[in-house]
Amino acid sequence: MYDISRELNQYGWIVPAYSLPKDSEEIVVLRMVVKENFSHDFAQKLLKDIDKVLAELVEKSKKNMLNSQTELIPKPQGIC
Repeated sequence: MYDISRELNQYGWIVPAYSLPKDSEEIVVLRMVVKENFSHDFAQKLLKDIDKVLAELVEKSKKNMLNSQTELIPKPQGIC
């Protein structure tokens, strides 16, 4: 959630991430305050930006996973 919040901020959105109080602090939520004049166009832009952010984070996660897997594969040794 913190990654989503940070990435949305790069698109101009202020969507803070918070952990819940004691005994639930492992749960993190995003908080959005929407004013009554929030237009349909803005809502569509927000949804598009959320889609972009999620796609970017999935792609970063895949790259990190591949990098960590290739580090576990032994490098070939020279012929003796």
